Amino acid sequence: MDFSEDNPSQEILDMRSSWEAFLKEFGAKKARSSGGAAIYAWLYRNDRAWLMKINGQLRRSSRSENKRVDWGKRDQNVLSKLQHIQQRAIADLEGPRRSRNWYLDQLGAKATVETNLYKLPLTVKFFENYCESVSDYQIRRIAVAIRQLDADCEPKRRWKILRSAGLSDERIRVEAELYLKEVR
Repeated sequence: MDFSEDNPSQEILDMRSSWEAFLKEFGAKKARSSGGAAIYAWLYRNDRAWLMKINGQLRRSSRSENKRVDWGKRDQNVLSKLQHIQQRAIADLEGPRRSRNWYLDQLGAKATVETNLYKLPLTVKFFENYCESVSDYQIRRIAVAIRQLDADCEPKRRWKILRSAGLSDERIRVEAELYLKEVR
């Protein structure tokens, strides 16, 4: 059948109104499985442009929002724990790199926080401000190595510093190299 968009027949108007009733009650996907499959198929064959247009307009969201968690409060709690972890770690210069994963491992609820970071803006800001880059970590290791060489009254030769810091010329980052030149 070939119908005009401007002047639809009574049969098309009846099918359209039936489909709209199904859409309003169930939404497009569920309407087909709740008794509207034949109407959908007929409209798909005979009035597809209108069907696609109305389905798009009356689309229901398939995602329901979980209201069980107060994400603002959770964000505050996570931030407070992260700040506590950071305060404890600040004194330990010889510890591992303080990356986002390291902080998440310290929290214990790694998967929950990592999955929902988009709901935790304060936590994301903390990570942006306090996570160590590889260069920062190398600089910290160099500082520890220099402190140890000073304590042992040994000369601060470049190769000794790099060896003590566990670094090599191939792996050292530009920022760490500049720091090493400054402190020697």
